[in-house]
Amino acid sequence: MCAKPSVPIASYWNTLAFTMYKLQNYTSALQAIEEALKIQPRQSEHLDNRKCVTDAIQNKNRCCLLYTSDAADERSSVDLGGRRI
Repeated sequence: MCAKPSVPIASYWNTLAFTMYKLQNYTSALQAIEEALKIQPRQSEHLDNRKCVTDAIQNKNRCCLLYTSDAADERSSVDLGGRRI
């Protein structure tokens, strides 16, 4: 991870946000972007990144439940189109 500079610069926060995003730590990524926006409030890159992270947070909260009749019979795996998962 990047060492925090003595004087905060937006690129530090942006790099930290990118790292946190890749680690799927979206809350920390969003906090880092907010810090970058304090320094450069109208920077389009930071605004775009904030939208990307908030979208990821929203999508993370959605889930999908897969149910097949095989699932009731076989607990360890299910055949989906010739592939067992």
